[in-house]
Amino acid sequence: MNKRHEKFGLSELARRTGVPYVTLYDWLRKGVIKPEEHRDWGLISKARVFTDKTVREVKILRKLRKVGFSLQKIREASKILKSYGHNPFSSGTFIAVTRKGKPISLIKIKDGKVIELVGKYKGELLLPLWEIEGENGLKEHNKICEGKSK
Repeated sequence: MNKRHEKFGLSELARRTGVPYVTLYDWLRKGVIKPEEHRDWGLISKARVFTDKTVREVKILRKLRKVGFSLQKIREASKILKSYGHNPFSSGTFIAVTRKGKPISLIKIKDGKVIELVGKYKGELLLPLWEIEGENGLKEHNKICEGKSK
């Protein structure tokens, strides 16, 4: 089987990510992670299978938990990403902002979009800090867009 599309179970996911099996099972039960749809002989199987995409998601989730984000905040962030049409934690760059050891903001950057997932402007599309303006160089921005852009 092509290693890029390899599918495996929860035990292997635990081994590949270093996250304990019981923690992954809890995240699965709470809907924080979801198995891939698996087809067996053309029919959708109920077997829980995961891919390398899930490995990346779990590693990001583990880091978010390490800096202090609750599962509730992570689920809220996931809903916001889905509303923008993103696959929650499988791609993009994430920035966690903390103050005095407590998380205060989580931002995702992907495809030129900057979205605050946790914090004062939760769910809003933040403008890029700069953009190229012709040959004159950079034009700075320092404001928030209201509403969501499609």
